[in-house]
Amino acid sequence: MFRSRDQRQSESAHKYLDFAAVSPALENAAEVTARALDFPVALVSILDDCNQYTLVAHGSDAVRGQVIPRSSAACDAVVEQGRPIVVQDVDSPNGARRSTARAFGNPTDSLLKVLRESGLRAYASIPLFGRESVPIGTLCILDVLPRTLSPEKFRLLEQLAVMVEEHLDTQRDRARVAANPATPSELTAAVDNGQITPWYEPIVDLHTGGVFALEALARWEHPTRGLLTPGEFIEQVENTDLIVDLDLTILSRALSDFVKWHLDRPGLKLSVNISGHHLERLDCVDRIVSAVHASGVSPKSVVLEVTETARGAGVDDEARIVAALRSSGFTVLLDDLGSGWSPIPRITHVTVDGFKLDRALAASLHTKIGEAVAHAMLQFAGELDHCVVLEGVENMDRLGRARTLGFTHGQGHLFSTAMNAEDVPRFLYEWSAQEWPRLDAERS
Repeated sequence: MFRSRDQRQSESAHKYLDFAAVSPALENAAEVTARALDFPVALVSILDDCNQYTLVAHGSDAVRGQVIPRSSAACDAVVEQGRPIVVQDVDSPNGARRSTARAFGNPTDSLLKVLRESGLRAYASIPLFGRESVPIGTLCILDVLPRTLSPEKFRLLEQLAVMVEEHLDTQRDRARVAANPATPSELTAAVDNGQITPWYEPIVDLHTGGVFALEALARWEHPTRGLLTPGEFIEQVENTDLIVDLDLTILSRALSDFVKWHLDRPGLKLSVNISGHHLERLDCVDRIVSAVHASGVSPKSVVLEVTETARGAGVDDEARIVAALRSSGFTVLLDDLGSGWSPIPRITHVTVDGFKLDRALAASLHTKIGEAVAHAMLQFAGELDHCVVLEGVENMDRLGRARTLGFTHGQGHLFSTAMNAEDVPRFLYEWSAQEWPRLDAERS
């Protein structure tokens, strides 16, 4: 029902993936590790669910900045097991430490294969843990000759790994502040090159526990900075024509993914974001309708979330365009109601099917003011027969409060954070509404 271990690991790892923020202190830590243990090579790597990213490589400049599939990475076993692994001689039947002690993990056949293919014989690796207390990478030392690592030397390697973790933690904060924003030209190239892709977050029926829709969210698979969320690049294009191209790209690719899942779940809907800038263009409806028809998906299965943060067309023009979209079969919601310009003109002149409430409201449901606002919004929606989606359902307490107040649909990290297209079928298969808590039990 909730995020898997792999999802938590990958999402935590992404917070440490910024090559531009690597400090001399982290590079020095790798050099100290190699010199202190008398190994020629020391690496600091981060692993998400897909790749291994080598941030620092002392003794092997060619490896620094290298990105390889996790399936072919030696350090995959260390992160997967969350334990150190030591291989003293890959070519000796007894050279690999296969300890049954909890302190050590076991070398996998794939790890030993990678070492042999790389011409390496000795390997020692310590998992690095992030703030979320899950392994996000490794500190490892390598040699082309067999090596014996004494208990004292291994203890020193563990101590050096703690130092590396501290440097990574500092880097994580610095990356958010110091990272250079992407330019519109870089984003244009990223869109054209297919680097910006849809990831998916479920919208859940809070009473039955069924997955009502999957929202497509833009993610930039940056070649050096790792996976970037919209907050790290959308602002640079939000008031340019590029936002239209970006939205249509995400829509088209999401439809291509969705058509496969929809065959098994015909009641499932796809939710996509549409900037207010679309509503300034006379061909807005034709573009969106054409993209959906080309995919073979019915507009009735598509929810368009019109963002409120960017002011689009005049209210009268917007009302006509939204009416045309609804006539074409789309469900139209106002996204993040209350987070942008005043919603009064929209909700009084533009007829929509519902709205999404900003996560700030979910965070305040335990307060008197938050509960009063929720009651008012739900009453307003009920009188208009509007759908309401509450964002920011991050824990069981918020889920219970939301259901008790009468919210019917919710979205948040309690159910799942955004996942790539490959993980969606497994999520849908493993999600079980039978485990959903009964509402009457919450009220008792």
